[in-house]
Amino acid sequence: MKPILALLAVAAIVGLVPPAGAASNDWSLQDTRGETFQLASELMDRPVLLLFWATWCAPCKKELQDQRVLLDSYAERGVTVLLVSEDTQKTQARVKPYVESKGYTWRTLLDPQGEVLKRYGGTSLPYAVLLDRQGQPLLKLRGALRNTAALTAQIDKLLQAGGE
Repeated sequence: MKPILALLAVAAIVGLVPPAGAASNDWSLQDTRGETFQLASELMDRPVLLLFWATWCAPCKKELQDQRVLLDSYAERGVTVLLVSEDTQKTQARVKPYVESKGYTWRTLLDPQGEVLKRYGGTSLPYAVLLDRQGQPLLKLRGALRNTAALTAQIDKLLQAGGE
């Protein structure tokens, strides 16, 4: 019994399981169209890639541009790609015009208090989290997506497991 508790404690510390009372797959945010996005009701049995960024974050903007083809390919294969803006109320008005000017088609959510970022253990930008089909985090990537092999491998596994 003690080894199992120790294993669970280690898993909680390294972020493999959400903290008690904070179900990672139960949150909602407004998007840039003013609509509410609620993860639990919109999962539709699809993997989700959360990309946390901000308009004031130069590495974030470079990453979105550099990885655009890859991110589009994930979306075409059945992954829900979501941009999660960490712009505060002060800079939030810049988000929609920026996304539209770049022609990004991924849904863009607004997290001005950083609540969803913190829920997944994020402390800096850029930050990416891959969620499984139940909305649980499988992979967390801090910093720019330089080596996308681990992310692509996890996405491939999720899509194969779902028969896609």
